Amino acid sequence: MCSRHLTPHPTPPLALDLPPSLSHLAASGQGDTLTKEERKRGWKIFCHCAFGNLKCPSCRKVWSSAKVTMLFRYRLRGERGAVIMRPFGQACRSCLDGTYARPGFSEEEVERALLRLCAKIRKNCYGEMDDNDVGREQPHSTNYSKPHESDLCEACSQGICREKED
Repeated sequence: MCSRHLTPHPTPPLALDLPPSLSHLAASGQGDTLTKEERKRGWKIFCHCAFGNLKCPSCRKVWSSAKVTMLFRYRLRGERGAVIMRPFGQACRSCLDGTYARPGFSEEEVERALLRLCAKIRKNCYGEMDDNDVGREQPHSTNYSKPHESDLCEACSQGICREKED
């Protein structure tokens, strides 16, 4: 249970060229479960943790986090696919004003996330197996030892955080 109460102002999902028929997904909370109807329509979920940099929108304080949650929803229908990515933010330890800072990612982190996502898509949409095991979580070269602050984590507030699995 969180010791600090934050009024959630969720980080919006990112979707490029989202057709009107999928606009309800961009407006929704983007949780880590699918409805029966979404499963019927072919949607799948992939959750990834990445190293990100965050900047408080209120006080402009900057910090890094080794456990930023990224949630991907994806599907293939016919010859056209769709991917919706939702990065989860973190609240500023100094402000505690209920807003979440949006994360930014290095090119290396984006590449790592996209390689894993592509491996999941190849496996789950095309039935391909990855010989190089690119889809497996690769440990970071640096050992991050700061404790996870679940009361500041937007993904934790929605029951999605991957930190709970470690």
